[in-house]
Amino acid sequence: MAQDEARKFGESHVKQTWLDTSLKRFLHITLRIFFSEITVIGVERIANLPRTGSFVLVANHANALIDPALLLALSPRPLRFLAKSTLWSVPLIRTLLAAAHAIPVYRKMDAGVDTAQNDQTFAHCTRALVQGEAIALFPEGITHSEPSLQPLKTGAARIVMDAEDANFGLLVPILPVGLIFDAKDRFRSRVLVVIGNPLSSQTARRAHPGDARAAVRDFTQEIDTELRRVTLNYPSWEEAIWIEKAAALYAKHAAPRAAESGAEKKVESLPAENADSVVVAMSSVRNMRREEAMFAVRHQFATAYLRLREIAPQQIERVLVALRAYEGLLASVHCISEHATRRSHSRRRSRLRLALRLPIAALGFLLNGIPYRIAGWIGESTSRDRTQPATHKFLAGVLLFPLFWIVEAWLVERYLGRSAGLAMFGLAPVSGYIALRFQERRQSIREILRFQRALRTQKGFEKELICRRNEVVGAIEALRAVELDLL
Repeated sequence: MAQDEARKFGESHVKQTWLDTSLKRFLHITLRIFFSEITVIGVERIANLPRTGSFVLVANHANALIDPALLLALSPRPLRFLAKSTLWSVPLIRTLLAAAHAIPVYRKMDAGVDTAQNDQTFAHCTRALVQGEAIALFPEGITHSEPSLQPLKTGAARIVMDAEDANFGLLVPILPVGLIFDAKDRFRSRVLVVIGNPLSSQTARRAHPGDARAAVRDFTQEIDTELRRVTLNYPSWEEAIWIEKAAALYAKHAAPRAAESGAEKKVESLPAENADSVVVAMSSVRNMRREEAMFAVRHQFATAYLRLREIAPQQIERVLVALRAYEGLLASVHCISEHATRRSHSRRRSRLRLALRLPIAALGFLLNGIPYRIAGWIGESTSRDRTQPATHKFLAGVLLFPLFWIVEAWLVERYLGRSAGLAMFGLAPVSGYIALRFQERRQSIREILRFQRALRTQKGFEKELICRRNEVVGAIEALRAVELDLL
């Protein structure tokens, strides 16, 4: 039954409809609430795609259904997703797949699936691209929680080249997108979306005229390379944590200085193949937006670490030891990062603003606390691995919050009248969002106050903190020197 449903949806043709527009707007709103921050780098690359004509969007796949939801919300065009055929057996998800005009993929790893039906999948994709539609897929073939991109399947390259072969003159660009989550299983975490440069199959075709298999292989490697440029890849999560911390500290306290240092003169003469160098990244930080600059530093730290961990293990250990000492000092005052010193009147204003928001925030907690807790419990208790909690929390929240708002509005209407009921239906979501922001701001202010209290009351704390921070920066500078010698 599920396979028949999947096949039927795969045959549909997408036209922009009010349903597509409504779904896009709905995802815009709900995802902006689910995540505390959604940052997009390279948005002009997707905005510059032609309003008509086919293209294929490829992305890494670390967060189950949250990934396609983000891509749908950000794309200016309707997208047809490739999704594993077994998803059509889940009623709620089947409805979402229908709304997204998804095309089924029949994977060997899924029990009871006839992989021969993938011939139809490729035929549906070819037809869609020839008709000028846009397709989105996750070429890793799985959703996962690994710290780096997994080996790509050749499907994306085959789909593009099949469509181009079926219609002479058709050129289908591939647009790579990186989805980077800071805590993907947590509500109100942050996500960074990095859009890469469009790719064409023509280079691979010219390199292997008459050899389609080799051309597909080379094009897949091109896709892999570009996806790695828009994602962060680490050997392990343990290494990822300290590399990220080192990059954040360096970007905040040393990168602007490094960009203006004498090292920049040496950068000017470096060949293009060294574009992943930390030194190159530092030299261009001042010319970027803050988000782009921070991603550049993080990416360069990750790629440089892969080169240097075998060559300079002692220097890397020095960075790690210095970073632990720096973080240990912050932890001793119950802080996780440094904060700029504020004047007393600024602190008073922050407290006053919180106090003024407290009544409406308290109402928001009262009206939304129960569905919030239930959605969180569902997300944690029904998930088999870290790729699922966010999806389960999101779907549970989408169902539970409106249900509770309707019940609360009905109860108010029953005792106070229709106008009061309508007011309650509008007040419940607004007060809930204010409560979320209130809690986040309260936690932030509490940490800032703890840090500033330590500066005022603990003798020598500021001097020791600066000393330990400089030790971290100095250890990183030593690694930069090693890298400069290698370039």
